[in-house]
Amino acid sequence: MKAIRYRRDWEVRIDLWILGLNGPPIGWHDSSACLLDGTGNVWAMAEEERFTRAKHAVRSFPRNAARFCLDSAGIEPGELDGIAIGWGLPRLYPREGRGWG
Repeated sequence: MKAIRYRRDWEVRIDLWILGLNGPPIGWHDSSACLLDGTGNVWAMAEEERFTRAKHAVRSFPRNAARFCLDSAGIEPGELDGIAIGWGLPRLYPREGRGWG
């Protein structure tokens, strides 16, 4: 059963969660994560370098940043309704001389 959360400062029922990610294999630096609710409000966002202390977090997946976002809202990965990736892969690969699919 899906958990329902209520935003503390609003009287809004939150029953949709989207986690946005930027990082490998689609991006090679500045790995990050962002958590949005169904009304478009940003609950948390963070770059991976904040946790690893590696400048730009080159070629690292935003694991710690994603966990921070989920913990900030008090939800688990299974409660996510979708994950958004920060790159248009079909457009990116032809520019690098690779095929898509």
